[in-house]
Amino acid sequence: SGQSPGWRPATRARRASAAPMTALIVFSGHLKGACKDARLLEHFSRQCDRVFGACEKVLVTYTTPFGVSVSGKRRAPTHRLSRAQCLRRISERVPFDAIQTIEETTSPLRADRYHQMVSSILLGMRMARSRHAIALRMRPDSGLGGINGILSNATLRTLLHTPADTV
Repeated sequence: SGQSPGWRPATRARRASAAPMTALIVFSGHLKGACKDARLLEHFSRQCDRVFGACEKVLVTYTTPFGVSVSGKRRAPTHRLSRAQCLRRISERVPFDAIQTIEETTSPLRADRYHQMVSSILLGMRMARSRHAIALRMRPDSGLGGINGILSNATLRTLLHTPADTV
């Protein structure tokens, strides 16, 4: 057939492993303490850039930085920055490719709140400029005040073995 000996068609798996994995980080949720201290957001952004072949970053957040608890009580602010001031401060430290602000649900039902969280992640994925092999969702306040975050590059590198098209 005119093909050299040992020729085999490239499989999707082989092509995917040859190309560097690309990632999308969707920071979604309340801004909370990230307004006051954006160092961890900046850290996660740099980390993603170092580990993946390309890393796009989007932010989907609420109009109020602190939100309302499930019991309906307003959370106490830890700073006096407006939403616009907060977004400006964070954007100076993290090169977001897109930012979207949405109204938080006022429903007392936990299912409605989870639905909005998942919808925010999907919105962030739709905001991406291109398709990525993996999408990571992180809270904007990850790593602050006991909120879990992927702090080490070694831990983030384990995601390089994740199958493509994973959220």
